[in-house]
Amino acid sequence: MKFPRIIFAGSGSGVGKTTITTGVMSALTGRGFDVQGYKVGPDYIDPGYHRKATGHSSRNIDSVLMTPATIKEIFFRNSTSKDLSIIEGVRGLFEGISIHQEEGSTAHIAKILKAPVILIVNAKSITKSAAAIVHGFKSFDREVMIKGVILNNIAGEEHRKKVVTAVEDLAGVSVIGAIPRSEEMEICDRHLGLIPMVESGIELEGIRSVIETYVDLDRILEIAESAPEIETEAPVVFLRQEGIGDGIFRVGVAYDDAFNFYYEDSLDLLRINGCEPVFFSPLSDKRLPQLDGLYIGGGYPEVFAKELSRNESMLKDLQRVLDDGIPTIAECGGLIYLGKKLAGSRGVGFLPIESGMNGRHVKFTVAETINDSVLFAKGKRVLGHEFHYTAVHDPPEDLRFAYRMLRGNGIDGKHDGIIQGGTLASYMHLHFASDPESVVRFREAMEAFRRG
Repeated sequence: MKFPRIIFAGSGSGVGKTTITTGVMSALTGRGFDVQGYKVGPDYIDPGYHRKATGHSSRNIDSVLMTPATIKEIFFRNSTSKDLSIIEGVRGLFEGISIHQEEGSTAHIAKILKAPVILIVNAKSITKSAAAIVHGFKSFDREVMIKGVILNNIAGEEHRKKVVTAVEDLAGVSVIGAIPRSEEMEICDRHLGLIPMVESGIELEGIRSVIETYVDLDRILEIAESAPEIETEAPVVFLRQEGIGDGIFRVGVAYDDAFNFYYEDSLDLLRINGCEPVFFSPLSDKRLPQLDGLYIGGGYPEVFAKELSRNESMLKDLQRVLDDGIPTIAECGGLIYLGKKLAGSRGVGFLPIESGMNGRHVKFTVAETINDSVLFAKGKRVLGHEFHYTAVHDPPEDLRFAYRMLRGNGIDGKHDGIIQGGTLASYMHLHFASDPESVVRFREAMEAFRRG
């Protein structure tokens, strides 16, 4: 089947991938194309910019957390009715889980989806060296189809002529864009990356205008159309799991400026299996709606700690339902919010922990379940990732953990996933498509809670 598609990959981090990719999405959407966005890797922030540009929820595809078959299923499910699919890479084109494995890399996704690649290079202060960079990327893995280059941070017309000539004549790859240094192409960030779109509310007109002026959009369309046909397969993950009944269970999903790190496909898997997300704001809502379960994801609660602590009625409501044993998934931001103290401010107080800012923890995680929880039975291998600058200070020795960490830091360096009542609270983020049975187990916990 024909799926026009293209990947925007970087020669490294910080070359302008998100800004350029979002700008191209916005420009092509403005031309009337129905564009579907994707992000390689475990990233919650960049997809928000894609959604702003296209009007569609962007999807994450990751070859560490997902099998190639699952990646294709997500792609087919979301791209079938679209004119064009644009995939934003992660870090440098070839960065994966290790230097000897391609899993987790943009290059691996390019191979799985047979997608042509546009390489984005930071051309600041270089000319001929840009050709060496492009030549190296082009020859490193011939299975990766590098079909064009976008040069970023061009200093002026003379610089543009030199670097374009170098790349095209010496590396043999067409330059389809040369973008000047511009304030219009800058997006504010903080410790976890760009400020989420839900919080920043940035408009894209300036970025889109720069892309329309300096990037050959027609050539991008031609390259996307040149992608080879790819065979579709019957869904395995995104269907109602065996044994699921007809009832609907209401899952409260914390969503506002403080909490907004969720995978759209994880929410879809909840919906498919009869678990309806009900969004609420820990920042501004005074009471919880009537719920059967809770899902408090990541975000920036440490930035909004004082505001969260002032919403006393919400803290009390959460404490009440958590004490009652409502099945709850709390990931990263959710974990620290449920503690007694969060960055020096009052937390919900349900978990006997205190947290504050600490060093950077970014890693794919592998864990073994050592106790049953609302998501997993004992004795399973669980894949996830962690990305945080906070730490739990001096965790109590009598905490009951769900996971023994085989890769990753977790809460105490060895364990993650505090189990208390019906709650599973961890630093580890999960993508439900990596283990859809976890959604079934969560639903079963909500059924038991409702009966109780």
